Amino acid sequence: MTTPAPEIHARIAVSWWRSGLASFWAPWAEEIFDRLFLLSLLAWLGMKLFRVSAKGRGRWIALWIANLGTALFFGWYHISNEALFVDPVPLIVGLRTVLIVLPAGLAFGWIYIRRGLEAAILSHFIIDVIVHVVRPIIQYGLVT
Repeated sequence: MTTPAPEIHARIAVSWWRSGLASFWAPWAEEIFDRLFLLSLLAWLGMKLFRVSAKGRGRWIALWIANLGTALFFGWYHISNEALFVDPVPLIVGLRTVLIVLPAGLAFGWIYIRRGLEAAILSHFIIDVIVHVVRPIIQYGLVT
C-alpha cells in the first residue's frame, strides 16, 4: 500500500476551486491559533520560567523553542490529512507528515516573529493557493 505525501491532499477528487476554498480559511484559523496564541504563549512561558529579559540571546532562544514546539504541533495536526487516504494512519506515515510539514511551520513562525501575524497569514495563504489551486490546475487543467 502506498500513502501519498501530505502535500498531495490537494489532489483529493474535488474541483480545484473547491479545494482552493481552504486557502481562505486555513491561513486565518491556523495562524491565529498556532502563532498568535500558541507560539506567543510558549515564548512567554519560556521567558517567565527561565527569567529571560525582553532583549538579548535568551529571548531568541525562548522564541525559537516556542517556534519549534508550535511547528511540531502544526505538523502533528496535519496527520489527519493522511486519514483521507488510509485509516488508521501508520506511525511511519504520521512521522513523515510531521517532518514534511515541519519546515513550513518553522517558516510561518519565523515570519510571525519577524514580520507579524498579517505576514504569516499572507504567506500561508500564498502557499495554500499554490498547493490547492495552482498545482491541481497545472496537473489536471481547469476541468470542473
